[in-house]
Amino acid sequence: STLYLLGDKDAYSAILLRYGIVPYKTPFVDIGGVLAAWDCVRQGVAVISHDPCDVLGRAFNNSPFWLAGSFIPLGLRSTAMVGWGLSFLFLLSLTLVPPARRFGELVLVVLATVSPMVVFAVERANPDIILFMLTLLAGFLALGPSMARLAAYFVILFCASLKYYPLSLLILSARERISTFFSANLIIALVIALFIAVYLPDLERGIPLIPGGLYFGDMFGAKNLSFGLAEIVFGQKTPQATLSF
Repeated sequence: STLYLLGDKDAYSAILLRYGIVPYKTPFVDIGGVLAAWDCVRQGVAVISHDPCDVLGRAFNNSPFWLAGSFIPLGLRSTAMVGWGLSFLFLLSLTLVPPARRFGELVLVVLATVSPMVVFAVERANPDIILFMLTLLAGFLALGPSMARLAAYFVILFCASLKYYPLSLLILSARERISTFFSANLIIALVIALFIAVYLPDLERGIPLIPGGLYFGDMFGAKNLSFGLAEIVFGQKTPQATLSF
């Protein structure tokens, strides 16, 4: 991004292409989609099926809960500032990841940190980097006393309201005492039911629009690693990837 900012777009593109990433003409295009949606929502435009404010004309296939943030005075023109801020915070958050204790662990951590999918997510300022930081916060809270652990579940719920799949983190509640487990999950179920009741029409329109693609294409999802490795090892085409939502 610094290379791009300093005008050396050729070097910027060459590095990303070496990673197997096809660069868009400007960085941070994914968070730009969210900010563009906020622009349109403030103008009274429904963006679920088509977002005319987005530079790529993409449908808004993220959770409709994002649109509740349209009161924040940020928009498409703020993409560079927001993208830089999120990317910088993401890099800082890596210092909070539990340290490697053995050399082999260190190698795995370094490879994961500089892997194409991480570079891709940061270059696009994909909302998943926000979820990563919130998940780190939930992890720290989950190691604390009972009130902190309950706060962790609400952080997880907030993550899930942004992109659904972090609901899987609620498996952490299985570590609680039986009474706490049932009480916490009853509250969680009520919150989820309220979310669905409020956003059901948008969910019905938006979820079918979540894109799919190749495991080695210009997108990332939970299936890429497992099914991509299977495709490499066994040489067979696996069913088309579907993004984690």
